[in-house]
Amino acid sequence: MELEKMKTSHYDLKGQEDKTLRHRDSLYQEVNKYNVLYTEPERDFDDISHLARTVCNAPVASITFYDIEHMRMFYKSVSFDTVRDLPTSMPLWTTDVLTLHDNELWNGERITIINDTTLDSRFKDAPDIIKQYKFYAGVPVVSAAGIKIGSINVLDRVPRSLTDDQITSFLRLSRQVKNLLELRLRLRELHDANTEKNKFMAMISHDIRQPLGNIMLSCELISQDNNNNHNADLIQTIHSSASLMHHLVDDLLQMVQFDLGKLDIRIDKRQADLTALLNRVVQMNALMAQKKEIGLCYKITEKDADGSEVHTPYPEYQARRRSIIANIDAVKMEQVLNNLVSNAIKFSYPGSFVLLRIEKNLEDKTVEVSVADSGQGIPEEDLQNMFRPFQRLSVKPTAGESSTGFGLWVVKSVVEAHEGNIKVNSAVGVGTTFKVVLPLGTLKDSIDKVFNMRHSLDRRQSLDKITSVAQMKKSPSQLRVLIADDNAVNQKLMAQLISKRGHIVDVAGDGDEALEMFIENGGHAGYDVLLLDEEMPRMNGIEVVRKIRQLEDEDKSLNRIPIISISGHARSEHIQWAKTAGVDDCLPKPFRMNTLLSTLELYGHRSAAAPELGTSVK
Repeated sequence: MELEKMKTSHYDLKGQEDKTLRHRDSLYQEVNKYNVLYTEPERDFDDISHLARTVCNAPVASITFYDIEHMRMFYKSVSFDTVRDLPTSMPLWTTDVLTLHDNELWNGERITIINDTTLDSRFKDAPDIIKQYKFYAGVPVVSAAGIKIGSINVLDRVPRSLTDDQITSFLRLSRQVKNLLELRLRLRELHDANTEKNKFMAMISHDIRQPLGNIMLSCELISQDNNNNHNADLIQTIHSSASLMHHLVDDLLQMVQFDLGKLDIRIDKRQADLTALLNRVVQMNALMAQKKEIGLCYKITEKDADGSEVHTPYPEYQARRRSIIANIDAVKMEQVLNNLVSNAIKFSYPGSFVLLRIEKNLEDKTVEVSVADSGQGIPEEDLQNMFRPFQRLSVKPTAGESSTGFGLWVVKSVVEAHEGNIKVNSAVGVGTTFKVVLPLGTLKDSIDKVFNMRHSLDRRQSLDKITSVAQMKKSPSQLRVLIADDNAVNQKLMAQLISKRGHIVDVAGDGDEALEMFIENGGHAGYDVLLLDEEMPRMNGIEVVRKIRQLEDEDKSLNRIPIISISGHARSEHIQWAKTAGVDDCLPKPFRMNTLLSTLELYGHRSAAAPELGTSVK
């Protein structure tokens, strides 16, 4: 108990030398920069004070820092030999001040050594606690700016001296205290910078999701009215690209929450046609390949009756109504294959080719996708590190394209999350082949996944599963919907989309207007469902929700009206927070047209339409 008291104690410096006051401002700023005053004991500092006591063969050693604002000295660490040698308070009333200002030079470094304090006039009026000690040695702790901010000290009850080796080691320990302080400062700066980075990423995510959502909804609306096949293909490409960007943003935000090497990849496995998925990847990269005059070839490999391989182009394969179904996260796997194909094009020369092949192996129930190029090839030294984060290859893209060095690490993480593996073979000047092997999975795996997801807290994931089932039911009756969003483009797109479904839509520009419109148009009797943006001026969406839920609590005759929030925040804890505030469901931006409509109609007709589905996703 006495030791703990000493380790967090201070000693009053009031009434000491005027020199302290002259250095007060600079010293105050410098000590506080390191955030060391009145902090808990730390093993690193305790180790250094213990070494100082051992090296100098002294019963007591300490590390102190100056609290010049209150004219006190803070004992960051105290090391003692036995309890018998532990004083009730440390005798640094005069010696710390001396260490701060009056130091002798030893090979260019400053140190204070008082072999016998009884013979030193500066100790004439010292308190009795100081007079217990007949020997003192102290070295100032000097910051990187050259300001003395504290000291490392040793004391003994008998007069004595230090050897040259002891002095040299003592000085080295003082430098270690300085290094430890600088390391603490750098770590704190890195932590602060990382915190700011994460805040920035969250803000960017919110800002990017909104225009991406507008692009995706616009494409879906246009595609419904456009009969031109060429334009329809372009619209589909725009929509696929925007959707891919959306998922990349989500993954980027997910990555910054984890230390390197601890990437948490969450996958959502469903039955998907890998041949069609790979064809979408080819279409997305066709323009880039065309600009570089690189051939992009995609074939499905099968074995005929005699065991020889047959390579079928995708259009012919599709015409036969053939497919390779695997239990995968289609979005994540599209990112993987898109990365491999775009890299193959980036690192290939004009006039070369990129070959994509997919083959099913029924014996071990796997499927292999390969991406081969005839480009530069990868040197052996790069092959060993290419799947590590932020590793850039020594070879460069042939047309000056950008590369972060992050993609292949994500590729490997996603493949391994599917219980698959990825291999690479390369020869400089010949080309590179990446092979991704994935388990096919079974229909039972997919059914189990649907069952588990329908009992998940995240309703958005479940709705993607049940949309096709809901669409088989009879057309829903007309709903009256109130939309509140301060973004005019969002208002227009959602209103148009919902109106085309046959529903009546009212639009408000903020929470205040939404609440007024809700009350004026009959409140619970006037609307079937509310669609509220969370972030709006004056009154935000969550405040509107709370006010409406308060009305329902006060008037038990009111049935709970379904409220769906729209948010740029996709993290599960935010969605759960919104539901706790009274929201029935939360749609993170950007959302697909079918997800919006099915969610809206699911809640708008909870008592009549698809009650079983409504129950299963609660």
